[in-house]
Formats: sequence, structure tokens, C-alpha cells
Amino acid sequence: AYGIQAAARSFFLKDAKDLTLEESAALAAILNNPAAFNPSGGPEKLEKLLGRYQYVLDGMLEMGAITQAEHDRAHPALPEFPEVPVNDRYGGWKGFLIKEVENELEEKGFSEAEIQGGGLQIITTLDKSMQAAAAKTAEEYPTRAAEAAAGDPDPADLHVAITSVDTASGGILALYGGPDYVENSRNWATTPRAAASTFKAFATVAGLRDGFSLNSVFNGNTFTPRGDTKTIRNEFSHQYGPVTLRRATADSINTAFVDMTEQMDDGADKVAEAANDAGAPTTRGWNINNRIALGAAEVSPVNMANAYATFANSGERNEAHIVDRVLDRNGDVVYTAEAEGEQTIDENVAANVTDALTAVVSEGTGTRASALGRPVAGKTGTNDIDGDITSAWFVGYTKQISTAVMYVAGDSGVEDLETYKRPQDGTFFGSTYPLMTWVDYMTIATDGMPVEKFDRPRDIRAERGKTAGPSRSGSPSASPSPSPTPTESPTPTPTRTVEPEPTPTPTTEPTTEPTATPTKEPTATAEPTTEPTATKDPTPQETPTPDKTATVSPPKKPAPTKTPDSDTEP
Repeated sequence: AYGIQAAARSFFLKDAKDLTLEESAALAAILNNPAAFNPSGGPEKLEKLLGRYQYVLDGMLEMGAITQAEHDRAHPALPEFPEVPVNDRYGGWKGFLIKEVENELEEKGFSEAEIQGGGLQIITTLDKSMQAAAAKTAEEYPTRAAEAAAGDPDPADLHVAITSVDTASGGILALYGGPDYVENSRNWATTPRAAASTFKAFATVAGLRDGFSLNSVFNGNTFTPRGDTKTIRNEFSHQYGPVTLRRATADSINTAFVDMTEQMDDGADKVAEAANDAGAPTTRGWNINNRIALGAAEVSPVNMANAYATFANSGERNEAHIVDRVLDRNGDVVYTAEAEGEQTIDENVAANVTDALTAVVSEGTGTRASALGRPVAGKTGTNDIDGDITSAWFVGYTKQISTAVMYVAGDSGVEDLETYKRPQDGTFFGSTYPLMTWVDYMTIATDGMPVEKFDRPRDIRAERGKTAGPSRSGSPSASPSPSPTPTESPTPTPTRTVEPEPTPTPTTEPTTEPTATPTKEPTATAEPTTEPTATKDPTPQETPTPDKTATVSPPKKPAPTKTPDSDTEP
């Protein structure tokens, strides 16, 4: 619409002479920048429009064009826009993709005028079949969980985020942030929430860098760190005895990771640095203390998928991105995504982390992922604050695809997930719905892909502490845990991480058939298009031979039901 009369007819279905003060101020705001302040552009643009509208009213008051009473009456809210059509390009889950494309282009220096009306053709990294599978899976599970739960929870309050990243490039292959951007513009795929035990992978990086190996032995029992008053416990207060770092990763043993972090000089800082190096940027909740590995730190699914992709990519970190390239109206390429990554983690350290994370799938808390029928590395995560499960995760990868699945509940994503747990589960574990969702989605995403091996790890020999080696029977025997090195006392946090014992059950069969090789067509941002890179998959790796003497034995595991003292864990 051009001019006040045309705008009055377009937005308020009346002539300019009949506009109210509120309507006139709103049009003055809109006409300043129609692309930025279009009221049909979704919640974000309405919020921007409100700010501009109030600025116009403030100016009118200052100029004496309206009285203080008129200003105060009109100022709090925008006028109603009758019959303003919703911009359906932002409707549904596709709206989140469009906004991600627009946001990324703005970050790369494109103006809003260029993005909205510059005749650009934007080719994304999205894979059509993977994106469709992510949306289908994420939208099925809230209803499924609500129907299976005791009571009658609202499926609309259960939020599922799925993000897949091409491990070789950082290109986002699929992103599901919510069912409808127009109804709720919060993108759960880019919203950081407590990463829980998925953060232990970064502690493993830090430990390997600091002279430990996957066969280094740590304290698997309840203990109180030196100089601290808060006891560290495992889920169900289970006592594992001395355990290797590999075993601690597979079974998500809280005490072992706190013990290891405490033994390192500035251990918490080293864990945070490892997370940053992998691709998880520091956000709120990153309390830098010896409990950092337990995952109070908040990370978004996009960043978590990209961080785990670094392990699959031999320690080379790429920038997660959704735009592959941009062409102008003449078809000339004016932007191409950065193609080169940065070696932020030693190649063999990354390979050893992957080796530990494959143990999660083969024998630990993530065994359900073996249903994918191909080698997988990954980690479960379940975050508990004072008895409320506030986030649950599974982050896993093949050699080519890294996928993060996060579950949260409530408007702000910090309410208790326990309401949605299955009756047979001790709590809403990361190994239940998050891992089930991951398997159902990845079954479709990897269909038809060739298998590609993970990097074979070279054994890292421990330079400190005690290590373990296999016994003649193949089952390790007990070895004492090393005494922790005194460090600065950690600051207690109210967050604990819980993990279940794995109870694999079949997941639902996917119903859609993906194409083996998705196609791409350059279009404007209204319909993000796809140009995936070729992807493959891995085969299992042999466990490297442990390097020293002492051995440890796995005790029996408890039944996965909550115990009264389980809420005393960090």
C-alpha cells in the first residue's frame, strides 16, 4: 500500500479521514518501514511495530499535536487490525526455517530491504526428506506421550526440538523449532536449556587433554569433594566402585566426572573450554565449578548438534549455518557459506571421545539407539532441579549426521517433564522419549545412505592417576580409585543430572519414504530450498587395548525407579 489513503484502506478498511488517533499513529509507524513493521509479519514484527507506534505517539505529544490524556489512552497497545490476513509464509513449522534464513542473512550483512524485496535467490543447506521426517516425528510424539501418561497432560505444553547438522560442513540439514511460528515464535531448536549429561562429552575431552585416558580410573561411589559440604551422588544413589572413564561415560556416572574434574588443575575451566572448542558457546547457567560436567550449563539443540558434529569430523569445528549461497536477481553468486572449518580438538582426542560415546550405545544408557541398525555414538541427558525434570536429551551422530533431540515443557521450557513420563519409567529420562524420537527420525534420515566408518582411535596412554586393563575373563576386577587432587572448592548448584538404566524397546516404524538424494531449487526465503551434501555412515570400531594395570568390575545395576534419596544428587 502506498500513501495514507491506500494504507488506511489496506490495513483498516476505511478512508484516511475516518481514522482514529491510534490507527493514524499505527499507519505512521508502518509507513516508516513497511517491511519491518508489517502487522501480518508475525509476533516479532508486531513487537517492533508497537515500539515504533509508541515512539510516534511520544513525538506527537512533544509537538503538541495531542494531549497528555490522548497519549496515555493510546500508548499501551496497538489498535485492532480488522481482517488483516496472516502472512502464511510464516505459518506452520516452515516459519521457523524462514526466520532462521532471514536472521542468518542479516548476520552476514544483508539489509532487510534486500532480504524482503531484493530479488535474491537463497539456497539453503536443508534436506527436504530429513526436514519432513523431523517435523513428522516431532509433531507425533507430544500427543503420543500425553496419551500414554497418567493423568491428562496437555500435549501442546510438551515441546520437542530436533536439529541435524552435516558433520563435514556444519550445514543444517533439518531444524524443527515448533509447530507454528505465527502462534508461538519461540524457536526451541535455538533456545538454550540445561544440557544435562550430554555435557559429559566435553568433560571427556578435557580429561583426555589433561593426561587421562579412557582407561583412567575414577570414583564411582557417593563422595563429598574436598572443601565442599554437598555430597555427590549417582542416580538411585548407586555405588559403582572404581570405574574407568569409558565406563563412566557409558553409564553416565556423575561421581566419576566430578572426581575427574576435581583432579585437574582448573578442571571446570578446562571443561568449559572444551565445550567452546567443540561448538557449544557459553550462555547462562554455566557455573564454572567442579560439577560443570553434570550439565546445568544451557546449550541450544543447534549448538549441541554442531558440537557433537565436531567429534565426528575428526575434531574440526564448522560454523552451523542454514544458508549455503545467495544469488542476486541476475543470477550472480553474492554470498557463499564459509567452507573451511577450524581444528579445535586434537584428531585423536575426538576419535577417543567417539569411542567412549559408542559405548553409551553398545552397553550404556543409550542402547535403544542400536535399533538404527548402524554404528552410532551419542549421549543421553536428563536434568533434574529439586525433583523437576526440566530438560531431557539425546544427542547422537553417525559419521555424516549429528542430531540433537531436546524435550522441554511449559511456556518457557522449564516446567516439569515428569507429567509426561510413561507409567513404566522411573522418570522422564533422556533414554525414553528423546532417544525414541531420535531413532524414529534417524531411521528415515539415514535410509539408503552408505555406511562410513568413524575414525579409528589410537590409544591414549594416561600420564597420571591409575588405569585399568582387561582381566583374563574379559570382566575387569576391582581397583582403588585415585585420591582427588585438592582444588578450589566448587560452588554448589541446585541442578542434578539423572540417567536411567537402558531398557531397549522397539520404536515406532517410520511411515514416510525419503528420497535417496534430495533435490534443490533456488527460491526466495519464503520457501527455503535444499542442497544437502553427500552423507554416509559408519561401522563399529574395536575398543583400543587399555594401557596399564588395575582393573575394575561392573556391579549389578538397580531397577530404574526413583528412590527417596535420588533427589539429593547434584
